[in-house]
Amino acid sequence: MKKRYSVVINGFFLSSVLLGNALPAFALGETEPLSFHGNGSRVIDTGTPSASLPVSIMAEDVSSSANTTTSATYSSSNIAASATTSDYRFAGSLSASGYDEAWRSGGYVRDELTFGSVSSGTYAIDFVFNVNASSQLYDSTGRTDLKLTMSYWDGVSYTPIATQSLLSITGDMATKTVSGTYHLSLAGIDRTNLSESDGAVYLPYTIGLWGEAANGTISWSDVVLADVVVTDNAGVVLVPGSYDLYSDSLAFNAVAVPAAVPLPGAIWLFGLCFSGLAALRAWRENIRFC
Repeated sequence: MKKRYSVVINGFFLSSVLLGNALPAFALGETEPLSFHGNGSRVIDTGTPSASLPVSIMAEDVSSSANTTTSATYSSSNIAASATTSDYRFAGSLSASGYDEAWRSGGYVRDELTFGSVSSGTYAIDFVFNVNASSQLYDSTGRTDLKLTMSYWDGVSYTPIATQSLLSITGDMATKTVSGTYHLSLAGIDRTNLSESDGAVYLPYTIGLWGEAANGTISWSDVVLADVVVTDNAGVVLVPGSYDLYSDSLAFNAVAVPAAVPLPGAIWLFGLCFSGLAALRAWRENIRFC
């Protein structure tokens, strides 16, 4: 049997409305563990909207191990980008000038939860992030965007689950900042997909944080997972003792989720890439909006 580690779920960070999340069109829950973990950081040239070629990965650092840090940097006369990714912590920056097309900088983290409940039905696991970011355009033609994304991995392909826009600017040259909590929800978990006699299901997923800029600059720091909350299909927060939740990456431990405290000398980032689709256009879009 898989080694388990308990997690304390606070619940009081849950808001009544989960902004930007969409329910999946299928029931989540694998019957066998996939040992899904690791992270990666990337700098991507997304090309112009009409380009027929795939996007270009200009810098990349990938790890298949949990509890590791990856970093990617890229610079040229008009581009400066950096991203660092660790377990549920991120930060990075991106500046792009003199280009009509957008560039992207960010990363992704993979993890797998083991979830069990004493009651049948469907559930959602809500991830709450503390976010700090700022952005400014170089001219009125510029645009920037920062978003959190979540994708589910079934052992064969990724399926987009949720996207949360954090900071998006088009045409406004004033400096914009954002500071607060934002949610991603792994919704549609089905306890009927039993993996063990105790009714547990395995939930492999990828969460990404990506910044995009064209004739603008955007930066994010101290973006960190602050809380994890479990709700039933009626939106009621489950109390500890009515379910089990374990993290394959050990990011959730017997004390709490990672503390929202920046580590000196490091920047943290986080993201994912939607790959594995047969059509070139679909593949390209998945990479661009990980």
